[in-house]
Formats: sequence, C-alpha cells, structure tokens
Amino acid sequence: MFGVIALVLAGLGFISAVIPVASGFTWLFVVPAIVLAIIGLTRKGRPKRLALAGLIVAIVGWLVAIIVTVVTVVVGVGAGIDSLDEIPVPDSTATGDTVALGQPVTNSDGFTFTLDGVECGLTSTGPDFFDEAPVGEWCRVDYTVANDGTESVSLLAGDIQLISGDLAYDADDATGQFGADYFTTDVNPGLSVPCVVFVDVPAGTTADSVVFEPALYFAAPVVSATS
Repeated sequence: MFGVIALVLAGLGFISAVIPVASGFTWLFVVPAIVLAIIGLTRKGRPKRLALAGLIVAIVGWLVAIIVTVVTVVVGVGAGIDSLDEIPVPDSTATGDTVALGQPVTNSDGFTFTLDGVECGLTSTGPDFFDEAPVGEWCRVDYTVANDGTESVSLLAGDIQLISGDLAYDADDATGQFGADYFTTDVNPGLSVPCVVFVDVPAGTTADSVVFEPALYFAAPVVSATS
C-alpha cells in the first residue's frame, strides 16, 4: 500500500518537474513519496519493488525539477536583459539634452519651456522687482511656460537653475515674477505665462545654460543654452 501511493505521488511529481511553471511545486509530491517509500521499504514481510520504484522516481523527479527551475530562471533573466535593449529612447527634448535659445521644449508632464533670454552683470533687479541688490551680481532669466497638460500647474523660482561650467546656481525666491504675479502662479491647461527670475552669481559669471525642472512635479528637466 505504501509503495503504491509512493509511486503514484512520485509519478505526479515527475510530471510536474518537466513543466517549467509547475517545477517549483514538485516537492509537494516527491517529499511525501520519499517518506512513504522509505516506510514501505522498512516494513517486513511486504513486497518492496513498488516502494523502491517510487523512491527512485521521486528522487529523479526532484533532480529534474531543480534543473528545470534553474534553466527557467536563467532564461527569464536573459530575456529581461535583452528586453532592456528594446526600450524606445524618449524624444531628446524631454531627456535633459540642451536645446537652443528660443527653442520650445516640452517635458514629460506637458510643460513647454522656452528660454527667451539671459542677461548677467546686473546690480539691481529694478523697481518692478522690489529693487533687490545681489551679494554678487544678478543674472536675469526671461522664459515662457505653456501648460500643455490636463491640470493646472504651479510655477516657482525654484523651477530654474543657471549653469556656468560645472556650477549650478538657484534662482532667488523673492524676486521672481510670473505674469502679473510675484513669487508663484498657477497656469491652467492651454495657457502660457511669461516669467522672470533673478539668479545671484559671483561677479563675472557667464551663463552657459538654464535648467527648467519644476520643483512641485516629477517631470524630466529640460535644458536650454543661453546663446
């Protein structure tokens, strides 16, 4: 009796072992089969051929299951690595590549950024911007943001960084103007707003590019050259 059950379970285990999606569950059959087969082999006065056959089939099935599982995992990992090479590369205008001054560029959240101009060497923001004096000197950054998405977006001075060589400078939070608003503004879908921010930099700093990376969103940054 034990030998028959062991052989049946071992046979089911062997079948599951050769099926990739089921090989990981082979132990559910072969472990009881091995236990029952051993019991059958230790019983005195009873035929042992079926128990021995069940034990052999169970052990072989378990080994086959291990091999099939390992091969399946290796093949799956290899296929995953190959699939990485097939991922399409996004449009360069949304990956942080530098575009020319005045060229509109749309990021991954549907904000279209256009750098209109950069002027450095300023000692004052002017009367329209509370006439703030810099520690070094100001670089004035003029740009336009259009909301091509489906929800209202908020703009801040923190969206802008000025790049000079390997150095990055943040825009001043207290001197930005966004359309008719100071400090921040909301732009509804389909609308655009002209923006001005000031960046405090050491005297003589030359601006190479401007990075637009909305501080309140997870959109990819866009980079525009200053000339």
